[in-house]
Amino acid sequence: MEWRKDPFPKILFVVGGEGALHWNRKEFALRAISLIVVPAGTSHRLTDAPGNPISLYGICFGKSSFPSRSLVKAACSRCRLETGTVLAIGASKALKAIMIEERNERPESEDLQLSYVCQLLASLTRNPFDEEPSDEALRSRARVEAYVERLASSFWKTEDLDSVARSLGLSRRRFTQIFREVTGESWLARVTRLRMEHARHLLTETQLSVRSICFECGFAEISSFYRLFRSTYRTSPGAFRKQAGERR
Repeated sequence: MEWRKDPFPKILFVVGGEGALHWNRKEFALRAISLIVVPAGTSHRLTDAPGNPISLYGICFGKSSFPSRSLVKAACSRCRLETGTVLAIGASKALKAIMIEERNERPESEDLQLSYVCQLLASLTRNPFDEEPSDEALRSRARVEAYVERLASSFWKTEDLDSVARSLGLSRRRFTQIFREVTGESWLARVTRLRMEHARHLLTETQLSVRSICFECGFAEISSFYRLFRSTYRTSPGAFRKQAGERR
């Protein structure tokens, strides 16, 4: 797309593909679940990655198209980019709701669309973004994103939060902040969920003993495994396996 400067503010949401956003003499990577806020009169440009063009939706706020001008002004006062954060994930849910109501023919659909847009604007207003991300911030985020991908197959490792943060060159506080922005959950919640999902799979699909499953999922003590499994699934591993077999 060519450089453009629109007379109205807009919110763009990337649903697929890869590319880059250009503004203020800088380039920022775009991928799925990227939320972009572009104020009126801002010179900007979007470019596609070779072979993987960006697919996006946009909400434009013309002078007479939205009743709450003050809310639009507060939410869209400056350029903003959020990728994979809790806010961006919430925006994707709001956008889906807007699209569903757009296809409905109910009398209240137009009002519901408006309410979802207001919720999105309110979220942007309540979560101010003070500065554009620095190069160091972008590198820190990239390290955490890569770690999250690795975690899907290394959740069994005996690690604690502090050692993970140190391995990525981040403080505990900074790591937990970025991790939650990227995943929408805490580090412990993600590790626990991955371990429990793997345990459930092994109980259902294999004949491994519970002790072997406990070891494979990364637990040093079988008592800890039993306690967490029961807390997650409201039953013991043995009872879960029996129930799964009966359902087949």
